[in-house]
Amino acid sequence: MRFLLTLVPMLTFAGLTEAQIPKTPPKLTDAKIRTADKLGHGFFNRPPWIEVTTQKADEFLTSLGYLQGPPTLKLPEGAGSLQKSDAKENAAPTGKL
Repeated sequence: MRFLLTLVPMLTFAGLTEAQIPKTPPKLTDAKIRTADKLGHGFFNRPPWIEVTTQKADEFLTSLGYLQGPPTLKLPEGAGSLQKSDAKENAAPTGKL
């Protein structure tokens, strides 16, 4: 059980039409789940979602100290937004996403 307490932080993107997306992040990890309404598996591989998810990944890595500064990627006009999968989700210990 000890190894479960040291799992790495993770960020997961999921379309809400996917059959098996977790409703809440695992409790023993610093996990973030971001969802896109009415989209399916692989939605993040196409514009404008590739830019949206890349920017969120950038923010996540910055919150962990792997990157510095704000994201430089500009979002296309009318780009969608991602939702947190659970309002009770814990914030990252070193930052927020």
